[in-house]
Amino acid sequence: MASRDEMNAALQAMVIPRLRDLGFKGSLPDFRRDCGDHWDLLNFSFHRDGGALVMTLARCRPDGIDNPMGHIEARRAKVIDRHPMYRKEVGHPAPVDGDDWFHFRHLIGLKTLCSAIRGRIEEAGIWDDVNADGSETPYA
Repeated sequence: MASRDEMNAALQAMVIPRLRDLGFKGSLPDFRRDCGDHWDLLNFSFHRDGGALVMTLARCRPDGIDNPMGHIEARRAKVIDRHPMYRKEVGHPAPVDGDDWFHFRHLIGLKTLCSAIRGRIEEAGIWDDVNADGSETPYA
């Protein structure tokens, strides 16, 4: 069974270099990329009980995010700064029993798991339904 430290090391070695190639900056668990008319935000969220992770995507406008806690510049924005209704979770492409988390506690192998994560990151259209607009207090 792989530990979270082993998963982090595998992400550092096999996934983050590809994120850098795609223009992302940041460090685990939060990354961002300036696309001109918006910023892409990506987060690796680990399951509270351990052994699994999911990617969460969001976007923000170039002028940043105004949320109830104040203003956050786009170059410092994180997925968590966006309201949950403007986030998108991206998991394993082959969910088992509706569970699409990337499980690393099993014997799947970290290389295989990181390949699946990279495949999801590079998937055409993965960002298509992620919107940079929208209020951070939509229920106000």
